[in-house]
Amino acid sequence: MPNRWHILAALVMTILVVVIVRGFLPANGPSSAAILAQAGAVDFAALRMMPLASKGDVGSALDGVVTDPGATSVSPVDKAAMLAAAAEFLHAHSCLPSAQSYREWRESAGFGLIGKEEMITERGAGLGYRFLTGLVVPSDLTDEQFFDLMFDAYRAFGRGANRARSIAAEPRGMAMTFKVLTRENPKFDPLVGLMSPERWHGGRSRGSRCWWRGTTDDLATLLDRGEPILAGQLGVIVEFENGTRRPVLLTFMFQPVDRRWTIADIASTNFDDGGVAPVEY
Repeated sequence: MPNRWHILAALVMTILVVVIVRGFLPANGPSSAAILAQAGAVDFAALRMMPLASKGDVGSALDGVVTDPGATSVSPVDKAAMLAAAAEFLHAHSCLPSAQSYREWRESAGFGLIGKEEMITERGAGLGYRFLTGLVVPSDLTDEQFFDLMFDAYRAFGRGANRARSIAAEPRGMAMTFKVLTRENPKFDPLVGLMSPERWHGGRSRGSRCWWRGTTDDLATLLDRGEPILAGQLGVIVEFENGTRRPVLLTFMFQPVDRRWTIADIASTNFDDGGVAPVEY
């Protein structure tokens, strides 16, 4: 007959099994992602924000960002240049009045628009167009017309959920790091503070789709070829036109030939509705 210690041990094992199993089963209450998103919303709401309407003001706000102590070392000039590129991109992407004006801004910086057929067959833009508009891409569109339709549809989709209007204006609402990315190690270390993984992983997530080709191949292609790439990542809390605030990660890669930073990727998360679309840029 088992003694009381055997009974106690069996009871403890039963409790452990129940706890472990419950951890893998869906609960009736909010998901852990939803709880994290709600907690993040409280912290994000307390931040002082800077409107994106003035590129100079955006640059001033970003000047306060703290670089991760473990980041790859870059010169103050190169750090300032990446922040300037980020300020210019954030302003242009959200505040230029139309897709045409944004397209002209990109072209003036030396970027070429990727053709419609390549965007549809290789970058999923056909499915993206259907997601945003519910329609099939018209066959008679020019490359420029297709981009303009997609960009305007992206901005309008979700009743303001996709068009930024301000960013955090205090250091705790942003973070930055630099790293030499390689094929074997193509990811950044997690950012800290309000941009940490605990805050980042709440709700769904959306990526981005680039429509432009620069003087070099894109980041993924360069890494696939085995080339090491100096890259920077800026995380910042962004407020959108529908009033929501959520963290956004902007990745830039350094192009040594012309010594400039170019936007390479954008990611956003911490939302639970269907109104947020992949970033068209």
